[in-house]
Amino acid sequence: MDVIWADPRFTGGILAGAALLALAGWIVYRRRLTPQEKERRRRMALNRWQRTVEGLVLDAAADLIQYQYELRGVAYSASQDVSTLRHLLPDDPARLAGPVNVKYDPRNPANSIVLCEEWSGLPSIQIRREAKDASQEPGLEKLGGGCAVAGAGRRSAGSRQ
Repeated sequence: MDVIWADPRFTGGILAGAALLALAGWIVYRRRLTPQEKERRRRMALNRWQRTVEGLVLDAAADLIQYQYELRGVAYSASQDVSTLRHLLPDDPARLAGPVNVKYDPRNPANSIVLCEEWSGLPSIQIRREAKDASQEPGLEKLGGGCAVAGAGRRSAGSRQ
């Protein structure tokens, strides 16, 4: 046993393995998402799926919007915490009561939103998105005249030029 511990390669390997394990633990700990970031990612994913249905806002407060909607004969009642989106809401949130568009997850219709950073189902709230330059969008190339086209400059497979 004394011979194994005396070998510097064995001791160095143990120390390197412990250092790698500590580094991996630190990376995993640092990459843990906060609850606010998880909620933001959920809202953005629901916005991307583009499935909407008509609903009705029942009550709106400064931090919470309660709404209901019906999908395929099933009535859903939900609420959304809008405390991080408060800057988009009017001073009197009670004015939001009424018809609304609801975005939902087609695989889980109970997962839904009425407001996110890039979209609003509330008729009284307009979200203005800045037009991105083609150089900022992946997969788009800028053409003359400010147009952006996916795959511009590439020849299609069937064309002869």
